[in-house]
Order: sequence, then C-alpha cells, then structure tokens
Amino acid sequence: MTVKWQGRAKFHGKIAKLPKAVSVAVRAAMEEAAGDMVETMKNLVPVNTGALRDSINWCWGDPPKGNSGILSIAAPRSALATGFNANKISIFAGDAKAYYARMVEFGTIKSSAQPFFWPAWRAKKKSVLSRMTRQINKAIKEIAASG
Repeated sequence: MTVKWQGRAKFHGKIAKLPKAVSVAVRAAMEEAAGDMVETMKNLVPVNTGALRDSINWCWGDPPKGNSGILSIAAPRSALATGFNANKISIFAGDAKAYYARMVEFGTIKSSAQPFFWPAWRAKKKSVLSRMTRQINKAIKEIAASG
C-alpha cells in the first residue's frame, strides 16, 4: 500500500511563510503594546516640571545608557536565548534631565513613593501577552487560508 500526499508543496510553502508572518505580527503587537504602556505610565506619573513625564518612552533594543535614574523593562533572557532578540523592546523612564525617576517610583527617606512605572506594567502585562497571542494566531490563520 502506498500513500500519495497531494498538496505537499503547497503545505511546505505555507510553513516556510510562517516565521516571517509571525515575526511581523509580533513586532506590530509589541509596538502597539509599548505605546499603550507608555501612555498609561505618563497618565500615572506625578507632574511637577514635566521632565519625568516627557522622559517616559520606549525603543527597540536596549534602553539608553549613561544614567543611573533609568527604570526599564526589556525582553526576558529566555526570549533572547530562543533567538527573538530582534524583537526586543525596552520601556524606560528617566534621563539626564529626569535623573530622579527611581526616587519618585520607590521614594526616599524624605519623601514617600509615588509609583507610576511598575503599577502600569502590572496592570497592562496580561493584555500585552494576550494581544501578542491574538496577533500570532491571526497571522497563522491568514497563511492557512491563503491559496
């Protein structure tokens, strides 16, 4: 008894398209999520001069260096170990002008904490992961449905 697999070339063509489509979908979801997270952080941060609020941002790759006041969230090491380091976003607060980001977030001896960074992350973390999952599933379904 022999089995003939009809459509094998088409199947392999679709499988070959998956990594690129999933990568594009994940990057778009990550950009959208980072923008949403930055907006939430900016809404939560206490504003005096506006320098700290204006320093909250995101970028692809590592956060800016050279300032001890930076708070940041980046891709976990496990994601980097699996080869997804091209899909690394860093969300950060603080720069040379707003060096006091950590002091506001965690407080000092003279002032109490006014957290804005980590509460926003905890509030949005689940929605970020579900947004990425939805985008991955959508990309897979689009490739499966394509001719």
